[in-house]
Amino acid sequence: MEKARSMSSEASVQCVSTVMSHDLGQEIYFVENDWGGIQVRESDQYIWVHCGGDSVQTACSKADPDRLCLEYMRRMLAFLPFRENRLGDVLLLGLGGGAMVRTIHHYWPDSQIDAIDIDGDMVEIAHNIFGVPWVDNIRIRVADAFCYVEQSLDSQVDTVFVDLFVGEEAVSEVYTESFVANCFEALLPSGVLVFNILAVEEQQFADFVSMVRKVFAKQTLCLNVPAHNNILLFAFKGPVVVPSQEELALRAQLLQDKLILPFEEYMRDMIYYNKNNHLIKAIYK
Repeated sequence: MEKARSMSSEASVQCVSTVMSHDLGQEIYFVENDWGGIQVRESDQYIWVHCGGDSVQTACSKADPDRLCLEYMRRMLAFLPFRENRLGDVLLLGLGGGAMVRTIHHYWPDSQIDAIDIDGDMVEIAHNIFGVPWVDNIRIRVADAFCYVEQSLDSQVDTVFVDLFVGEEAVSEVYTESFVANCFEALLPSGVLVFNILAVEEQQFADFVSMVRKVFAKQTLCLNVPAHNNILLFAFKGPVVVPSQEELALRAQLLQDKLILPFEEYMRDMIYYNKNNHLIKAIYK
């Protein structure tokens, strides 16, 4: 299988994008590979990675490295109020620079985190540049993500994050029913699958959402990423226990206070984007 199958995508919060567009920073690391090389740059405020192009693949704030500073990664946590703010044990398919690993470990230190990336250079960058710690409950494997979920799972997990790209392009295998079914099997009965996908082709996106809804018995929600083509798709394996409006708002506020992220905004966008979804209708009936 192609070497680039476990690379994460580009998407950045507006403030990060603005800074990086005006300050190209200084190159501090570069390694050649088959898809254009991995480049790490830094400015006074940020460290970030380019993989085979100009897009920002992973970024880290020097002032607060345990907080996510790319908006698509922040919004990948937006499902939490629908699951009582519980993350549990995590499998990440696509390590990138390890920003998500570091944040999860900081805010949920008891979670077991398994991250899969086929590129050993990205693992080195995650540990040595982005500061992912060497601890027992973080296991990073150099492996093909698609083979891993098909053949090598150690145990089921609570949350699976899928962020798989070849440079700036989506990997076609992500959109296959066999891969979605393997991810379904990787989850515990109450688990959640989180996809970061690019909604560039409308029909492909619609077909993919329909397929995921079939595998997950229509227990899905979508969320946009403003100013980007990224769409996040959340698929719940077990029946969702629908909270009240008041409970959902309380959970969002608690997360907002804990992570210092605008979860109230995420909930508003989630409700708007899914206003015809039966899960949202059940809350706002």
